[in-house]
Amino acid sequence: MKITIVSPYSFSNYGGVNAQIVLLAQEFLKQGHEVHVDGLADSKEVLKNQFSNVSKQHLEDGKFMLNYLGKAIRVPANGSDANIGIRPSSLIKTLIQKFDADIIHLHEPFVPGPTLMHLLRPKTVPIVATFHRNGVDLLYKNYMKIAKMCSSKIDASAAVSESAKNTIESVSNLRPPILFNGINLEEFRTDTHPKEDDSVNILFVGRFEPRKGYEIFLKAMDIVNNQNSLKKTLNIKFTIVGSGNDFINHNKRYADINNVKFMSELTRDKLVEQYLKADIFVAPATSSESFGLVLLEAMAANTALVVSDIAPFRAVLKDTGLYFKVGDAEDLSKQLIELIFDKDKIRILKKVAKERVTRYSIDVLAAKYLEMFQDLLNKKS
Repeated sequence: MKITIVSPYSFSNYGGVNAQIVLLAQEFLKQGHEVHVDGLADSKEVLKNQFSNVSKQHLEDGKFMLNYLGKAIRVPANGSDANIGIRPSSLIKTLIQKFDADIIHLHEPFVPGPTLMHLLRPKTVPIVATFHRNGVDLLYKNYMKIAKMCSSKIDASAAVSESAKNTIESVSNLRPPILFNGINLEEFRTDTHPKEDDSVNILFVGRFEPRKGYEIFLKAMDIVNNQNSLKKTLNIKFTIVGSGNDFINHNKRYADINNVKFMSELTRDKLVEQYLKADIFVAPATSSESFGLVLLEAMAANTALVVSDIAPFRAVLKDTGLYFKVGDAEDLSKQLIELIFDKDKIRILKKVAKERVTRYSIDVLAAKYLEMFQDLLNKKS
C-alpha cells in the first residue's frame, strides 16, 4: 500500500514524535510498502539527513519520497517549545499538493500546521491519527473546542500511552486504543562499543528546558562529584547530550571539570554510541512526558536506569529501574551514589531492562499499524 506520514514538528529538532516517524517509515519500507513523508526542517538537506538510513534502492525505485514543507516557527507549548509549520507557504503546500496515497497517517493531527491542514482538505482516503501529547492546559483546552470539529475526518486512532490517551479523551470525542512507541533494537547492539575502562559512565539526554529536569540532574551531579572528591575511590564520568541556550551556558560553566562532558548536535550514530558507552542513564523529567522514548533507547543499550517517579516512566519501566522523587536532586544523588557503589545491582538492572525492552520493538509496532491500515482499506473496498 501507499502510506503518507505527516509530522507537525520540524525534523531539525530531535524529539520522540519524529523519531517514531523515521522508524515507522523504515519499517513500512522493509515490509514492501511505499512511503511518502511530509516534513518540516531548516532545509531540504536536513530533512533528507534524518532519513539517511533509508536504503538507496528505495530512493532509486521511488518507493520512498520526501515532501519538504519549509521551515518551522517556534511556539511555546506544554512546557516546551514546539517547532511547527504555521508559515503560509507550508500551509499552502499542504493544501494544494496532490496525493495518490492509500492511507494518510497523521501524528498529532490537531497541532496547527500540516497535520491539521490534512483534516481541512477534502477527504479522499482513510486517515489514521496517533496522539503523543500528555497534559491539558487552559490554552489547549480552549483551542481544542474548535479543532476537535475536525475529528470526524479521522477513521482510526491510537495513543502512545495511557497519559496520551487520557489527554486526547479529555478534550475530544475520540477513544483511541493504546499502542506504544517503538525502537529499532538492532541499532543498539552492545557488542559494537566495548567498555574502554573501569569507569562508571552516567548519561543524560534531553533538551535543556525545565520540564526535562536538566537542572535537577546537574545539581545531583555536583553532589555526586563532591562526595566522590572526598572518597577518591571511583572513576565517575558524566556525559550530557542536549541543546538550547541554557545548554550552551552550562557547558561553559563546567568547562574546567574533567569528568563532565557536554555534547550537542550529534548524528544518530554518535548518539547511539553515547548510549552504548553508558552504565547509568538518568531521566529527571518533571512533567508533560507522555512516554519517554529515551528510556527505551537506554534500555536497549544495556544501561541501568534512574528516573523521576512519574506515571509515564513507571508504565514503561515497571520494576526494571530505580525511581527518585520528582524534582529532588538530593534524592537523585543518593540513588546514584548507592548504585555507583553496587556493581552487582547495576548488572541486574541492565539485564532486566534489556529483557523488558524487547516488547517495544518497532517491527511489532509497525505490524499493528499495518493491520489497522489494512482493516480500513478493506472496509473502504
